[in-house]
Amino acid sequence: MTAEAIPTSNTSQSPTGGGLLNFLANALTLAAFLLMAIGLVAATATWQSHTIEFVGADRMRLTNVKWWGLSQTESLYRASPAGWVLLRANGDEVAVALQPIKISE
Repeated sequence: MTAEAIPTSNTSQSPTGGGLLNFLANALTLAAFLLMAIGLVAATATWQSHTIEFVGADRMRLTNVKWWGLSQTESLYRASPAGWVLLRANGDEVAVALQPIKISE
């Protein structure tokens, strides 16, 4: 029984500039992921839903929800003989005709 030694070499052969290329590849990958995340946030910043509920005979509640329910705005309107009136949280009533209204598609 004879044991022959298998010659091994411990010399590592790294290509010239391998570290720099790996760094650039990682940096480009990170930049691509950051751009995708920024694009996702920018695309969803305008997502919103509106709900109109008729509460009672003379009231209407308008709910605006943005950012997957993280931001919610509620407005309560009341019908009066002079027209619709916005009921504010502090109890004030303001005619809708005096309020700026933004209409969008």
